[in-house]
Amino acid sequence: MKAGQHEEASLLYKKHQAEFFDLKKEKYAALLDSLAVSLDDLYRQRFESARVALLSQTASIDPVAWRTAKAAISKARQELEAFAPHEALASGSRRSLGRDALAESLQSTEAAWRAIALDAFEKHDIRHNFFTAYPIAFDNLAAFMGEAFARIEGRLRAGGKEAVMGFAKTYKTDLEPVVPPVSTDTPSKSIIERIFPDPVVPPASTDTPSDAQPATAPGVTSAGDGTPRSPVLGKLANLFVELSLAASPNTDRLKAALSAIAEAQQHGLTPTEVPGIAIAFVEVTSQTLLKEGQIEFPVAIEVDLPFKTVKTTLDEALSGPNTAFDYVIALEVSMARSLQRVQKRDQKASQFLAGQREVPNPAYEPARMAVYQAQTAVASNNAQYCEGYGCLGKAIAGIALAVRLRESNAAFASTPMTLTEPVYQDYQFSVSDMNVRKAVTANYYILDARRKNYFKSIFDVGEEKHFRLVYNLNEKDKNVDTHLKDYDKEESVKSFNGTPATIRLSDVLAQFTAKSSDSRPFKSLAALREEMLLDKNKALAEHRQRGQNQAATTQEDPRFDSVVVVINPKGSSGTGFFVEPDLILTNYHVVEGAQFVEMKLRNGLETFGKVVKSDVRLDLALIRAQSRGRPVAFHNGAIPLGSTVEAIGHPQGLEFSITRGVVSALRKQPSLFGVGGKEVLFVQTDAPLNPGNSGGPLFLANSVVAVNNIKFSAKGIEGIAFSIHYTEVQDFLKEGF
Repeated sequence: MKAGQHEEASLLYKKHQAEFFDLKKEKYAALLDSLAVSLDDLYRQRFESARVALLSQTASIDPVAWRTAKAAISKARQELEAFAPHEALASGSRRSLGRDALAESLQSTEAAWRAIALDAFEKHDIRHNFFTAYPIAFDNLAAFMGEAFARIEGRLRAGGKEAVMGFAKTYKTDLEPVVPPVSTDTPSKSIIERIFPDPVVPPASTDTPSDAQPATAPGVTSAGDGTPRSPVLGKLANLFVELSLAASPNTDRLKAALSAIAEAQQHGLTPTEVPGIAIAFVEVTSQTLLKEGQIEFPVAIEVDLPFKTVKTTLDEALSGPNTAFDYVIALEVSMARSLQRVQKRDQKASQFLAGQREVPNPAYEPARMAVYQAQTAVASNNAQYCEGYGCLGKAIAGIALAVRLRESNAAFASTPMTLTEPVYQDYQFSVSDMNVRKAVTANYYILDARRKNYFKSIFDVGEEKHFRLVYNLNEKDKNVDTHLKDYDKEESVKSFNGTPATIRLSDVLAQFTAKSSDSRPFKSLAALREEMLLDKNKALAEHRQRGQNQAATTQEDPRFDSVVVVINPKGSSGTGFFVEPDLILTNYHVVEGAQFVEMKLRNGLETFGKVVKSDVRLDLALIRAQSRGRPVAFHNGAIPLGSTVEAIGHPQGLEFSITRGVVSALRKQPSLFGVGGKEVLFVQTDAPLNPGNSGGPLFLANSVVAVNNIKFSAKGIEGIAFSIHYTEVQDFLKEGF
């Protein structure tokens, strides 16, 4: 203060107020009073100048007056902010009257401008941004716009969609505020709140936030992606669509609406409704297919357009001449199946905790020797003769040695003779690469209730996902948490299979509008129902045929000339047969681990082939052969129980042997490899199958009904063999490579 450095002195007071000055208030009271007066003298003229500039301004809706008013308000705020570091000193009896007067004038000036803000906005040129020109700032622009929009909506409507788009472009940044996360920290106070801790509450205004703090700012809604959205943006988007439709009265209303929505989205606007268009959804899928589980997962229409939509029945949707709906979408799902292919199976080496064992503790013997050495040192010291000052040295040494002995005993007492260590055992768990594809085929109808016509088409939807499934993982595996993190569980596959497949409304309507010329008139609801019934019966007939095929199966096929010997380069062998002139089918376990295999034909010639496709779950693999052969014919009907079947293969290396048995049953069993997924349909027979028959055909007369797979052989078990049902094989062959 002696040096005239009053601002620096004030900052020094602020820094040490709590631990120094508050403890010596009386001693330094006069000094601090003098400092406050000096600061007031330093800022008085600046405060007064800023206050006079404020008082010279009058709140007006005329933009001409805004620039000077904005400068005066900005100057007042700058002066108050400059004085803010000294507020610790300038409080109570030491308050700066000039500062208080300026703050009071600023508060009343901003209140006056705030009171006429809506009127000013209403008269403002909508082509220019109001907020960049107006003298005061608003804490919540979106909330202000929510109230102000009603005042200018008529002008926007009169200006057409070009005016709406121009307004949206001008104010888009103001209407999409960045809302900070909700915090429990005490918010910083404004200048006025700092100067007047208990200010007089100003008149209610459009930008005054409420006491309760919602997750997003008042007047701001959250979009589906969590991004803040102002309702005004939605109103602008809806107004744009409405004006677009009004501008095209002779255009198909649905096409015009879709075009307007797309145009609005291109400009960053997201409509929330389309006036005058309501859509009803109707489910007409066969109840038989639903009850019998042939629709393996739900199918839903994803409403990604802002139309008013309702789910109802066909009768209610089309009841009476004045139906409430403009369009009715009827969905008939004819197929919703999950197709699973296990491409390969790997064995992973790991270790699991098998137990514990006791081992010698390497620290035990050193601890015991330390005690022995300490005892020896104490005994040696005690045995030494001393005289005079020598006894003092002996005593001091004895104390140190005693401490050493005590510490050695304590360390030895806490050192066990043996340690327990874990015992790990090597083992293997399996990992399967599974591709799951969900396929949907659906007939859908779009009825134009106003024009009394309808459009019919088919939608095919496919969704595929890859899983790495882990099996036989020991719960005591030393890295079990890592393995569970790296691989999937079967629950993940089940969850994927159970998730609804979705058809987007935008895709459906896009196809409809592109082919609307294919629409046909419908005479009556009864006639429309009859056509839908025909489509449902077609899907049901296909299901019935498949069910009959899986109830009994085989018919027609050439035999030995279609069969080959498959030789795995690793030393094992099995059977295969031609399903196309250059494609041979066999078991996966016959070719497992090999990319190329050798083969021997019935005529004695040798050839080779490359494995091009496999499914571990079904235990099937497909080989593209160098030579060509005669493909078999698959059965296409029911397999009567007790019917005679014949297996061709090479049991125990006895090539091209035929064995006979009867069909015992059809059974669904888990995959023989334990890789999970859906159960596999097998034909159970009592035909003698032995190593070498794997992968060969099982014939009923001249057609293949199954692929020979496995036989149960154990004491007390006889005549139980399983072959992969031909419908499973056909599904495998239909899929791409």
